[in-house]
Amino acid sequence: GRPGFVDSLGAGWGISAPAVFHFGSNEMRMKVGSQLLKGDKWSALAISEPFAGSDVAALRCTADKTPDGKHYIVNGIKKWITEGMYSDYFVTAVRTGKTGTPKDVSMLLVERGPGLDTKQIKTTYSTCCGT
Repeated sequence: GRPGFVDSLGAGWGISAPAVFHFGSNEMRMKVGSQLLKGDKWSALAISEPFAGSDVAALRCTADKTPDGKHYIVNGIKKWITEGMYSDYFVTAVRTGKTGTPKDVSMLLVERGPGLDTKQIKTTYSTCCGT
């Protein structure tokens, strides 16, 4: 079979959308959740990093609150993100604390926009799943 093709049909969505519904605010579930369920938008789970792989406790991607405390500025690199090339939203693991412990890790929903760049990487898997 061709698992890469099958994964391109929703694997990234399938592992990221549940976080929106289980942990997102009511507003997020209504806006983003409905877009995902209708197929108007795509999402991906963005945890792996080039330096940490899937070791979440070792991730380097940071998120610092803006001075007004209403938003986060996210800095870092994610890698091996299934469907990342064409996702509109990224359920993203970030480091929000400074203690160096796993308690510093948070999940943020990041919308594709200016300052968020994606690039297809060559894998032994398949190019059609947008990794």
